[in-house]
Amino acid sequence: SESSKYVEIMEHVYQLIAQNPDRRNYKLYVTGHSLGGALATLFGLYAAASSTVPLPVTVVSVASPRVGNLAFARTFAEMESQGKLRHLRVANHKDPVTLGPTVSSKRALALSAKAFSPLGYLALMVTGNGEGGDEEVYY
Repeated sequence: SESSKYVEIMEHVYQLIAQNPDRRNYKLYVTGHSLGGALATLFGLYAAASSTVPLPVTVVSVASPRVGNLAFARTFAEMESQGKLRHLRVANHKDPVTLGPTVSSKRALALSAKAFSPLGYLALMVTGNGEGGDEEVYY
């Protein structure tokens, strides 16, 4: 089976540390812009939870959308308070990418269908896709 990009990257990190134990003193910085910033935020949390990576893991995200649900946000904040993770999120005021998503994708679809087409909204309701169902995004 094919491994995820997270697993693939972490295997490289583990290999570098194994080749030279002095690298345990190095710091891991994870950076990204826009969608890459969102991915960096996700990657940083998982990397900081690893027992092999030197802590703290530093995440720098630029103009990225918010990621995760409430449980993710709580875990992220807890890891920051424990000194395992640092996060610098750079966002311009009122940049639409950094303000969202604020509702689930299904709910956004239902709201847009309701606003623009009564028939489209009815179709979403009949198929069961108009009631949301996704968790809200908080972080």
